[in-house]
Amino acid sequence: MRTEFASHAALLDLRHVTVSYGRNQSRVLDDICLSLPPHGVLGVVGESGSGKTMLCRAVMGLLPSGFRIAEGEIRFRGSPIGGLSSGQFRLLRGSKMAMIMQNPMASFNPLRTIGAHMTETFGLHLGLGKKEAAELAAESLSRVRLPRPADLIRQYPFQLSGGMLQRVMIGMALAVNPDLIIADEPTTALDACNRKAVLRELQQAQRETGAAVLLVTHDLDVIAEMADTVAVMRSGQVVETAPCARLFDAPEHPYTRRLLNTRLSFPLNSDTLYPAGGDRAHDSVGNR
Repeated sequence: MRTEFASHAALLDLRHVTVSYGRNQSRVLDDICLSLPPHGVLGVVGESGSGKTMLCRAVMGLLPSGFRIAEGEIRFRGSPIGGLSSGQFRLLRGSKMAMIMQNPMASFNPLRTIGAHMTETFGLHLGLGKKEAAELAAESLSRVRLPRPADLIRQYPFQLSGGMLQRVMIGMALAVNPDLIIADEPTTALDACNRKAVLRELQQAQRETGAAVLLVTHDLDVIAEMADTVAVMRSGQVVETAPCARLFDAPEHPYTRRLLNTRLSFPLNSDTLYPAGGDRAHDSVGNR
């Protein structure tokens, strides 16, 4: 495991970031301070409603309507990105950042082939012509060990399993050679076999590209497998940050200890960790 990293060396640096929504400016992320170095893997773990997905959206410039960064700043490669226009964020997401979503089926247009999705992405962000983009699409599918890539690029999303679609997304992320891969619950919707395959591809992608990874999950086994450093979130706040080995061996926060204690017996969800009537305020706004 790598040691904790200094903010000044960070690829991604969140400095006291607060995200609020609505007229009352309710806080869904509260004073978040996180730092991710080049080539590092930062795992973010917490139950549903803890703010993990909202954190990803804030970094990617994809906050829902009515939500805004009320305080603090997000810096990428040393520069603040909170003031970027939607067009500038789109270019950043396609070239320097790549995101692997929780539900791969929802990320693809069912009326377009896999190849059409990939060639459009490569044309837009890499400036490739149709022929070069198609060649890169097939190469990218081979890279993540998907069989018969020449056939796959002619198929539609509904013809592929969830695990295959997730590997397509990893292949697309690899192709643009990003500095940062944001993986938001990349294995949650998959069965055990596909979960292992996708995790293996994600690890391989990180090794091959040298990209840093922001790995968001409720699965502590995935965190233990991949993360260098772990941030534990609860109700929109980071309650503990530590090197992965230390967090598993000697967690300091009571909530972290509860997460670790429940992991072997129960799925990690808010019903396990909170009694009826407990703190689940952010669930209503989709603050996963």
